[in-house]
Amino acid sequence: MNRKMCITIGMLILFNSKVFSEENILSENFIKKHKNYNQYSYEFEAEKKIKTVENLKNQKKFEDAINEINSILKIYPLPKAYYTLGNIYMDLKNYNSAEKAYKLALIDRSYSKAYIHYNLACLYSLINNEKEAFLNLKEALVSGYPHLDFISKDKDLENLRKSNKWQEFKKKNIQLNYSENLIGTYNIDDTGKSELFLCKNNIAIKSSYLSSTLDGSCCRADGVNPKNNYDYGTWRIIDNRIIVIYYKACGYRGALPPKPNEGAPADCVNKRNCSLTQECMKTEFSNYTHFDLLETNQEKLVKETKNHKIACDF
Repeated sequence: MNRKMCITIGMLILFNSKVFSEENILSENFIKKHKNYNQYSYEFEAEKKIKTVENLKNQKKFEDAINEINSILKIYPLPKAYYTLGNIYMDLKNYNSAEKAYKLALIDRSYSKAYIHYNLACLYSLINNEKEAFLNLKEALVSGYPHLDFISKDKDLENLRKSNKWQEFKKKNIQLNYSENLIGTYNIDDTGKSELFLCKNNIAIKSSYLSSTLDGSCCRADGVNPKNNYDYGTWRIIDNRIIVIYYKACGYRGALPPKPNEGAPADCVNKRNCSLTQECMKTEFSNYTHFDLLETNQEKLVKETKNHKIACDF
């Protein structure tokens, strides 16, 4: 065998190896058989590298970003890595690979379904697959996708909005709808740590009686007043489900210790060291959503409670 033929065969082997590697990474089998799957120390190590990928993507260094993701996936099959890989392929208009990456991001249910399904809806809209676009957009909304106003502006959904089914879909799934029968108090926490109040005008209040909604301290968590620490949002009905999205948190802060441990709540020993005024903070959604999902035919509703009147008094 001459040298030229050896080089040619070598290049073919290298090319086929690369193709196999890419196909392997974009397969469910790769995740299920990964040597580090469900070993969370490796997951944490992989998570730290995602920021580098996002920076490369923002600089449009797509090849470098994909190479970095490949190195991350060798450590751990991180859902966020697959989600980011899907976003990169969307920028490259490689919709086939983007679809595979997004679907693999859904395997681990701990990662936000809402944004993955929303991006899949955009993908299917772009390739004129109306059925899958509607299915995924609805799944995104049921999973708590919070940016309802953006749906009517997103260019990727333009084909879907031109559908003769759009107005009906919008009325049933996106617009705030209202039912007097659902207004009341919901005990969504058997421990009594919190209550959910559905108010008129689609306002939702989730009160925390155990800890501050801002920093986890015990400030003003007296177990009595529902307006001391609470999440504020909106509710609407999709089919027989109540979707609640929280857009801000209001509460009182405790004093941080000089050298707080990672994740440790602020100090409020004997209810002292607490802020004197209540503060409200907008929700930072990022890739995660702050929402609750209730089945209307399963949740126990209590009407006209004292706390409901206090919580819904705006």
